[in-house]
Amino acid sequence: MVDVAVLLSVGRHPASGRSRRAGADARALALALALDSATVHAVHAGDPGEGALREYLGMGLSALTVLALAAGCDSVDALVRHLGARGPGIVLAGRRGEGGEDSGMVDRKSVV
Repeated sequence: MVDVAVLLSVGRHPASGRSRRAGADARALALALALDSATVHAVHAGDPGEGALREYLGMGLSALTVLALAAGCDSVDALVRHLGARGPGIVLAGRRGEGGEDSGMVDRKSVV
């Protein structure tokens, strides 16, 4: 059994600007959920009250860990501490950001 951490962020709809799940992060989560014999651990660093996070739960997650951060705070340090303590075998995130502070904007060297 492999522990897979998936970094989830909040994206913005390109036309309306409304918050929504980030498309690339949703694809990373779908990939993790499709893996046989994997334990999926979803992580969001940011506002725990963000309504768009419910969209990820609707994809089949039983739980979502939220590292509460004040608006504008850099998420890298919180993610490094959390992932370092958990020690997942695989970390998945969106390939690139949609705008705002998506997981695709996290510097790979900082998290590894």
